[in-house]
Amino acid sequence: AGGANAAMRPGPARDRVFSIALTFAQKLADPETGKPADRELAQQLFDRAAAAAQTPVQQVNYRMTRARFADPPDRVRLYQEILADEQLRTVPYAADETGSTQAALVAEAAIAQVVKAAGASVYAPFEAQAGEALAAARAKNDPDALLAVARVYPNSAAAPEAMIAAADAYEAAGSPLPAKQVLNQAYRRYRGVVDPARIIEAQVR
Repeated sequence: AGGANAAMRPGPARDRVFSIALTFAQKLADPETGKPADRELAQQLFDRAAAAAQTPVQQVNYRMTRARFADPPDRVRLYQEILADEQLRTVPYAADETGSTQAALVAEAAIAQVVKAAGASVYAPFEAQAGEALAAARAKNDPDALLAVARVYPNSAAAPEAMIAAADAYEAAGSPLPAKQVLNQAYRRYRGVVDPARIIEAQVR
């Protein structure tokens, strides 16, 4: 896919290749109507769409669309690729009729649904990566690096730990306001994991 991507020139023709490949891939990948041979061709068309995708919007659309037809491990991988890329995380994406939201939020919710349905093992490789990233960020005591762990791996057990560690790092650096903000965010996002007493303590400092 990388070679094809490099050979394709940016422009309207490449956009058309992306659109056509993704449209037909969806039709052929449908397990209700597609034959095994059709589904195999669909995978080739998805690969073609991946090679043609050039903008962040196209990159997100490709991953979100392919994930709908993928098995659970690949589905999680595709969603995680969105979370791992700063440009893709902020792309507006309409997952349903309620309107568009940031792709990162859609991907995070989708991963949670897959894990709930298929079991924690489908997320295990990324849980391990999150743990390694948290250890590296803690070693540097860098609040930005710690917050990046939570942004890239929001579904991991490391995410709330990273946010609390970031708050500690801000506080140690003499920045109580961002420390309080991060703790409040951690409590809102990971209620039941973050100790509310910790939040109250930070507020009265």
